[in-house]
Amino acid sequence: MQGNPSILARLASRCISEIDRNHDRIIAAATTSSKQRLIDILLRLMKAHGEQSVECLHMQLPLSRSDLADLIGVQTETVSRLFKRIQADGVFHVSGREIQMLVDPSPRRSGSG
Repeated sequence: MQGNPSILARLASRCISEIDRNHDRIIAAATTSSKQRLIDILLRLMKAHGEQSVECLHMQLPLSRSDLADLIGVQTETVSRLFKRIQADGVFHVSGREIQMLVDPSPRRSGSG
């Protein structure tokens, strides 16, 4: 780095970008409901691991409920309650680690999240 100041400048720029990205994630976590954070994770996992069938996308959940709880910042027991809430919305169906999502869900909202 002493011989090439541009490396230090790029490193500093990368650090600032990472700090900003993490700051944005912290703010999003503080302002988004646990239910919505779980839905967002399920959507990302479905995109990466889901398989298409006639009526839905489905996947075997690649994470444990404990891992999901850690990701969204809740207790493991809360994940089970959140799964019940998102099932009540009619977009997802959860059975053990099997997750199904309607291909063209018409949004149905249920109360608070």
